[in-house]
Amino acid sequence: PALLLPVAVVAGLYAPFWRGGDILGVKRRSDLFTTSLPTLVEITLQPGLGKSLSEFVTVRLAIVLLGAWIVRQTRKVWRDISPDAVVAAAASILLFYLLVACLWFQTWYAIWPIAVAALLPEGALGRGALWLSYIATWKMPLFEFVLVPGRPPLPPRAWREWRITLGTLGAPWVFFIYQSTKKRIRRYGSRVARDRQASRAGTNQNAIDSAPLG
Repeated sequence: PALLLPVAVVAGLYAPFWRGGDILGVKRRSDLFTTSLPTLVEITLQPGLGKSLSEFVTVRLAIVLLGAWIVRQTRKVWRDISPDAVVAAAASILLFYLLVACLWFQTWYAIWPIAVAALLPEGALGRGALWLSYIATWKMPLFEFVLVPGRPPLPPRAWREWRITLGTLGAPWVFFIYQSTKKRIRRYGSRVARDRQASRAGTNQNAIDSAPLG
């Protein structure tokens, strides 16, 4: 019963828009790129590979990266099955998807990780989700009033996408890179401190062992 209820709710919400199984397929958006890291990759690859191949490569790369991140978070949960660890893994996967693997980013997508991160104690994931949701609200004003005021004609696609993507996701990227770097530095510092402590303990023990017997 606990499983049937959410299935019934989802089915009821989808029913008015049902046009066959295609609505559930990923192919519908597999060739749509905007405001995302894959968009910048596809734009960079397109001159050398052509449109079709650059899109193919970019989509597969995004899927592989997302799959690797899901596996990484699943391993963490396997080691720690606590509620906080499960919620943190879910929030991390959603944020990774939006910031790294999502092909077509829209402002309202940033709501997804907030609903999950709200269940977590204070930390980088929660702050990052809030930061992303705030910055994402500036996507349309940035596009309408700064990059292409008074349209048309539109500037070239590459010109638009580099600016709108960096303007929308650049700050969240910097935030999470900073948090990851800080975490790694702390781990390294802790490891160095433990090694020094172990070395000192070993030195003291050697001194005791080599002391003359009275």
